[in-house]
Amino acid sequence: APFYLAPANGTAADRGADVLVDEARKTVTVRTCVTVQALHEYLATYRTSSAPNGYMLSHPATLFMGQTVGGIIATAAHGSSLVEGGWPSKLLAARVMLADGRILEDVTAESHPLLFRALKTSVGRLGIILHVKLAIMRQAHISASWKRVSPRDFLQRVSRTEAIISSALELRAHSPKDDVAADSILRKAPLHLTFGHLQVLQ
Repeated sequence: APFYLAPANGTAADRGADVLVDEARKTVTVRTCVTVQALHEYLATYRTSSAPNGYMLSHPATLFMGQTVGGIIATAAHGSSLVEGGWPSKLLAARVMLADGRILEDVTAESHPLLFRALKTSVGRLGIILHVKLAIMRQAHISASWKRVSPRDFLQRVSRTEAIISSALELRAHSPKDDVAADSILRKAPLHLTFGHLQVLQ
């Protein structure tokens, strides 16, 4: 039967073709019919001696929990981090069936650069994404908080964030490979990882 739920015992004992964790490479290969919620639950309960608390994606991206992993990547679904990006940025490799029936086993940025980029916004027009490989990390504690701000303060935060994003984009335009410096700039943005937790006073 297809896998759609986390393992019942909360351990790595239940293994199947739908979700395969590679602890050595810190990756997970997922059949694209698996939902986002099921993937999160599976990783969280994949407990081993190397990861007693389980695993998680590099940035949880808990939006769109009911969508399938394949759908959320092929439609370029957004995330809530200026640095980590949306779901397509999590893609390391894909297994794809093309329109003529051929199956490409390992589509990566190195092996098929144009197709790899296009798949992230393909909405199914370039073929069917069968499996995807994503980076994972050991489970970490994440907390969320709400802060009430005035409309003026909120607009100031937006303006400062816009200026910082412009600086990062300009840096990337001149130095496309210098993502570390650009990410460092983005992390200083007032709305980095906080946009969804601000409540504007009416």
